[in-house]
Amino acid sequence: MMLYVFRMFLAAAGCFFAGTVSAEADISFPGSHIQTHTYTPAEPKPAPLDNSFQVASVCFVGGDCSDDGDYSTSDNLCKEAGFTKSGSCKPDEQPGAYCGYNSSFYDRCCNKAYNYTAANCSYPNYLSSDNCSGKHKCLCDKKLFPVSACSDPEEPLDPNDTCREISFDASGNAVSTTYYSGCKCPDDYVICGKNQEGIGEPCQGKYYKECRCKAAYSDACYEFGPLSGHEQDYCLLEGTKYYQPKHCKTCANQGQFDLCPEGYLCMLELCSLKYYISGCAAGYTPVSSCEWMKYFVKAAALPDVSDTE
Repeated sequence: MMLYVFRMFLAAAGCFFAGTVSAEADISFPGSHIQTHTYTPAEPKPAPLDNSFQVASVCFVGGDCSDDGDYSTSDNLCKEAGFTKSGSCKPDEQPGAYCGYNSSFYDRCCNKAYNYTAANCSYPNYLSSDNCSGKHKCLCDKKLFPVSACSDPEEPLDPNDTCREISFDASGNAVSTTYYSGCKCPDDYVICGKNQEGIGEPCQGKYYKECRCKAAYSDACYEFGPLSGHEQDYCLLEGTKYYQPKHCKTCANQGQFDLCPEGYLCMLELCSLKYYISGCAAGYTPVSSCEWMKYFVKAAALPDVSDTE
């Protein structure tokens, strides 16, 4: 049970009176005469105007109920209600809730990020489960927005699909962090082809902005082409096939004859030291077009077209 001690002074009602009381007593030992008290009633006097009203003091059981305690001020009302702090918080903090009796007092210091209710925090953000003086943080759902930065050279999956959180550094400055639904490689990055390698750092381990042939594939084999069996072992870059130099022919290998056959003109292929046919010998006429491995017969063996007319 709570014990309340009220002291109220109301001059206008005439409830407070100032006066004097005099008493006289003359007490002697038994056998002597005794003079009774003399009482002079106090003369009613109104209280001064500056004391015409005073807030009642409230004392709670278990508290300091002595006359030395002043329970009539808003300061003590705030403290009794739990609003015990006053003054400034740290730069990254702010007062939580203020006392209704005196706004100079508050309950605690809260990080400035605890500044949201359902009225000012909405999807894709949500209110934190913890709070400070009834206010929450406004957070991003990390299942929907798992990354706050993409590793170079990645870029946001969708730059318009974002969520933003506000925090505060030790100096009290607001720090905005943007979260993304994911990251992807730039559209102009590619996976390098057969016998190619990427230039620079890869994106997600396999995409490159530029590709080049591996060092071993450096010869286009322009002169004679690739060796048989290595035709498919190449690097295709900008429309040109590059082979390993050791897989390029060093000789066309056109020569087939150790000696030039009768009736033919021949060329000696130096790399193979063999002859290949290059034309018709004097006195011989080609039966077919003069191409590789053509056949020849003696002109005398051909019918005389003029005799048949």
